[in-house]
Amino acid sequence: MVLTKQKAGIEYQTVQTVPGRVNIIGEHTDYNGGAVLPALVNRSITVCLSLTAEDRLSIHSSTFGESKDRSVCFSRDGHWSDYVAAVFAFLSDRGLFSGGAEISLESDIPAGTGLSSSAALLVACLKGARDLALFDEPDKTIALWAQKIENEYLGVPCGIMDQMAVALAQSDNALFLNTLTLETEQVPLPKDHILAVCHSGIQRRLDEGRYAVRRSECEEGKTLLNEPNPCHMDDETYERALVLPEPINRRMRHQRTEHHRVLKAVDAMKSGDVETLGHLMDESHVSMRDDFEITHPVIDEMVEKARQYGALGSRMTGGGFGGCFVSLVPEGYLRKWQERMSNRFSDIVII
Repeated sequence: MVLTKQKAGIEYQTVQTVPGRVNIIGEHTDYNGGAVLPALVNRSITVCLSLTAEDRLSIHSSTFGESKDRSVCFSRDGHWSDYVAAVFAFLSDRGLFSGGAEISLESDIPAGTGLSSSAALLVACLKGARDLALFDEPDKTIALWAQKIENEYLGVPCGIMDQMAVALAQSDNALFLNTLTLETEQVPLPKDHILAVCHSGIQRRLDEGRYAVRRSECEEGKTLLNEPNPCHMDDETYERALVLPEPINRRMRHQRTEHHRVLKAVDAMKSGDVETLGHLMDESHVSMRDDFEITHPVIDEMVEKARQYGALGSRMTGGGFGGCFVSLVPEGYLRKWQERMSNRFSDIVII
């Protein structure tokens, strides 16, 4: 959403606010042709952008309390400003940007929590550039560009879910996304229940290697099965997948079963069947823990206690190895549930 737009001499300014996302169900399926079901969270990133005639990027973050000047010629240096600089390198490489820019940002999306702070930052910068008339493309194209920037400029082998979620999702709805066709549908969130998001206190980074290992294992499974979209395996292919070498067989099992859990979750949400939705979330966490092996012992314990304390279902959310978990909690019991979780786990952060 554009909050302000003003003219200052020859400069124009725009402010874009983009929320983070939580994935209700459908983990690591977005680069395997499967379905996902993310929803927005009440945390966001705001980017203020203006164009300048100088051939440099001046980037400031009040969140990090730091400023950095960057060349328009992009090279990664491991700094948080890489994400901003990569956007303008991408646009420059396509002949859509020249000169310089001043960019300031602030965020209350905790980094390293699996709530898509990086995707939100990229989408906010791209939407700002669009508002300043550098290009005219729809939100879906912006999401695809943001994924390309992460993959090719930042070296993160992510799928398309995060970018589509923060670019297209609507409040009070989950976004059903078919990643094979990029078709979307807004699905109303459950009534009288809250998708409670908690940060485990365990930081994680998509570029630190383990995410890439899981993606590589999925690529190996695709090659062995000659199946580019393992989420859509037919029964015969699935039987062959189950006898592949360890751990590729379990990685493929997660893909097919997780995709089908998403489809069932959408049906459950449309019919108001919160019990089934909670059960599917539980099954998803078990699959992530045992078949895809991306959870963490601390989060496993938190998820178990979340159910014991009254959640209908609970699962880790995000790329894995730390970050957040999401629980389906009756609205009238939310405060008590949060108190019990906070008392049990001192590092937990209620999002």
